[in-house]
Amino acid sequence: MDRRSFLLGAAATGIGAAWWTGSIPERTEVLDAAGNVTNSTDEPERANTDSEQSGESDFTVDQASVEEAFRNDFNAMRREQNLQVATIDSRLSNMGQAHAENMAEHDYIGHEQPDGTTIEDRYQERGLLGECRLPVPGDSRYYPGAENAAGAAMGQVTHPGTDKFFNVQTDADLAEFLMSSWMSSDGHRRVMTLPAVRRIGLGVAARSEEQIYAALEFC
Repeated sequence: MDRRSFLLGAAATGIGAAWWTGSIPERTEVLDAAGNVTNSTDEPERANTDSEQSGESDFTVDQASVEEAFRNDFNAMRREQNLQVATIDSRLSNMGQAHAENMAEHDYIGHEQPDGTTIEDRYQERGLLGECRLPVPGDSRYYPGAENAAGAAMGQVTHPGTDKFFNVQTDADLAEFLMSSWMSSDGHRRVMTLPAVRRIGLGVAARSEEQIYAALEFC
């Protein structure tokens, strides 16, 4: 049975959230998984398998079903940590879905789209930039909006931070894998456990069963 490892890279494939203080700057600072400012745009590594297809297929994922399962897992985690639960915001869902589809179309995992569109641009276009400001506890900085991105697949998959293999067969399985992937990464977990988070939206798109892309937006 094929076993694929999906890595969450640093910088553009890590936390993915620009943060700053005061007014919007001319350049945003992207943090890597260690919380350091970096401009790296390294692609995540993925183990090649004989069954991996290079092109698109008829395989699709049910975004609404995966998002609902993910929300349940996300809020279970929030309750365990005595944090307020989050609701689904359709504007965030639509933004995440558009970005997931962009990643699937162009076969990358990151936060800056091939045409140069950034996280800041996507929040600004939807009038969410000020509304989705997320303060960082004990820090003068804040997230003006945040996004986690990841790759996944159906079948036996794993990710850094665990020795567990996930048998992804259903929408709930895929949601569990994404939740575990992001919670196993310091940078991603930092955003997911921000006390200020009240709303989320998850987008999921696929090129094939071996190439699934996800984008999680926060507000």
